[in-house]
Amino acid sequence: GEAQVFRGMHPNAIWELSEGVPIAKRIQPASSPVNVAPLPTRTGSAERDKTASFWKHQRSAMNAFKRDRDFVVAASGFARALALKPDHEEALFYRACSLIELGQGNEAARVLRRLTEVNPQSLRGYQQWGTLRALTASSDTELAFAEALLLKARAINPEETGVLQVLAEVSLKRGTLQLADERLAQVIASNARAARALFLRGYI
Repeated sequence: GEAQVFRGMHPNAIWELSEGVPIAKRIQPASSPVNVAPLPTRTGSAERDKTASFWKHQRSAMNAFKRDRDFVVAASGFARALALKPDHEEALFYRACSLIELGQGNEAARVLRRLTEVNPQSLRGYQQWGTLRALTASSDTELAFAEALLLKARAINPEETGVLQVLAEVSLKRGTLQLADERLAQVIASNARAARALFLRGYI
């Protein structure tokens, strides 16, 4: 066979060469580079592994909290879960509850503050935070702060009598007996068998 010479062929293009035909046929223009599929990455796989690890820690911590009542293990487990998903509301709430059970009120308050930042409409976040501050208050200023938190919870859901009960008790601590009586009356109106509210109203 004779050697053939083809001229005018540009790089970055696909050409069709035929024996006996001196001109190469361009199939793909030089201006259109050959598409090369990107190499696969582990981004999606890493994210799936992270999510699976989060739920493993979350379920283990929830079992420790609700089933075993082991609050040390629960608090640690929720911390590991939050290291993977820092804004997960369930993990934040139950880590705070675990810390409260362990007597770590200040750290629990910090976690509850974070919960209300993640979700400003978190009823349980404000209710738990306000209740915690009411129980640990040592001055009227601290009671006022607790009351403000509880009022935010009540604004989110005015039908929640648990919040109203704590508000009534805060009023008692602050010496505003008429307001305490009004709040207790509202609790009893919603639940005629609210024993604690009935007792405190009788006390007033």
